[in-house]
Amino acid sequence: MSRRVLGLISMLCFTGSYLPQLVRTFRTRRVDGVSTSYWVIVVLGYVSGWFYILPLRDPLLFVTYGAGLGCALAMLAGCLAFRGSGRRRR
Repeated sequence: MSRRVLGLISMLCFTGSYLPQLVRTFRTRRVDGVSTSYWVIVVLGYVSGWFYILPLRDPLLFVTYGAGLGCALAMLAGCLAFRGSGRRRR
């Protein structure tokens, strides 16, 4: 198996791993126990990755990094939008 195929499988697994959390977050509108800082760091990682892959001009990398960045931004938006919505009111 080529390195390119392994890299694609790796990126698909990482990006796909975000989907269950995204679905749960937007279905329940709760982010109890979800770290906003984590998603900020993930977004920064993808943004810095874009600067790395831009000169490579590889469409496959653009798609995989774009999908990962999109998922990470959606999750970060969910964390910010639903923060505090799971707290009990007294």
